[in-house]
Formats: sequence, C-alpha cells, structure tokens
Amino acid sequence: MEKDKKDLELENGDKDKKIERIEEEGLDLNPEDVPAYALPYVKRGPLNVKEFGEWLKALREEKGLTLAELSEKTGYSTSHISQYETGKRKTKPKPEYLEKMSLHLGVKFSDLLYMAGYKKLADKMSFIEAVNEFSYEKSKNAGSKKNDIESELIEYVRHVTDLRRFLMNDFWFETTQRYVFPSYNGFPLKKEDRIRAITVLDALFPEYVQLRQRAGRMNRYDNETKKGSEE
Repeated sequence: MEKDKKDLELENGDKDKKIERIEEEGLDLNPEDVPAYALPYVKRGPLNVKEFGEWLKALREEKGLTLAELSEKTGYSTSHISQYETGKRKTKPKPEYLEKMSLHLGVKFSDLLYMAGYKKLADKMSFIEAVNEFSYEKSKNAGSKKNDIESELIEYVRHVTDLRRFLMNDFWFETTQRYVFPSYNGFPLKKEDRIRAITVLDALFPEYVQLRQRAGRMNRYDNETKKGSEE
C-alpha cells in the first residue's frame, strides 16, 4: 500500500506517534516511503557499508545539518564524516562514532548499532534505553501510585539482570506484598542450590570475581559459597 511520505514526516514534536504508526503499518511500508529516522522499523538490518553511509547522509539532511555543522557538534572532521556517508571508508563506523552521531541525527543509538551490524551491542543498548525511558516517564509522574509501581519494576529489572544479585537475594515487591525468588524448572532454589549456582558462575567468570573483590562488594553469600566449594 502506497503511503504519503509527507504525512509520516516529523511535525510539531509528534515523532513518537509517527513511529508508533509506522510500527503498526510496517508491513505495508517500503524504506522509500518513510523518513530516514524510521528506516529501522521497515527495513531489516544490517546495511552494507554503502547503504549505511547513504542512511547517515539522509539522517543528517533530514535534521537540516551541513557537514560543517555536524562536524562542529561531534568533533569529527568533515572529511571523516563524508567518507562514511559516501562509502569511501570500507569498514563500518565504530560504536563510539555512532554514539556521537545519535545525539545529533534524531535516531536511537541502538538503531544505529543494529543497522551497522552490531546486533549484540544493539540489543544491550536497546534494553538500557528502555530502562532510561521508563525512568524518565517515572520522574514525570512523581508521587503517583503508578510511579511507585514503575519504580519497583525498574528496580526489579536491575535485580534480575544481575545473576549474582538475583541468586543471593529474594526481591520484595512492596506493591504486591510478596517475594520473588529464583527457581529452576518451576522448583524454588534452596540456599545450597543458589550457592552451587554461584560457585559455577564464579568458575566461569573469575575475572569478574576479582573485580568484585577489589571493589569491596563481597557479602555473606561469598563466604558461604567459598566454604561450600571447599567441602
């Protein structure tokens, strides 16, 4: 189905609404039918070097920036930026370059990473962006019950994504007045099970154990884990 590109362009700060519409209608849209910032929502990445350069150029022009203006904002020379846009550089830009570009091109850092081929890093950054966005929305509704629930959800996400923290401590949900605890195949993990799991993780990632020790972040489970592994 053919769409009117102008109808999808950013107007009066309605970018989020436009993206929501594009996501809903993505199957009916072609890359040429949408503004540059929406390309990741209608075209599967990664792009090749030439395509990615053309996309960067389209993003810059969409923001009304000249090469000189973007150079001044990012600290990269005009020739450096131009070489990426024209595909003269045969390698994809590094993540730190894309991070700076994302601040001025009106597109998420995670989207730039994904379309450049940094899929794993893009997935991680997308998660971080979602948490930050959640935190921002929470701050706008400070004091409300909804905000309290969202705040707990953010803290819970942080809790469960740190495996050691998740295994060591049950999470208390104040709003539901109940604990959330680790389980395996539907069976709650007992204290000795958790210590065994942590021992295995410590053996897999000894470098992180050393960093943890240096930072002085050990707690009661570390001593119990050490004791359990010696028996």
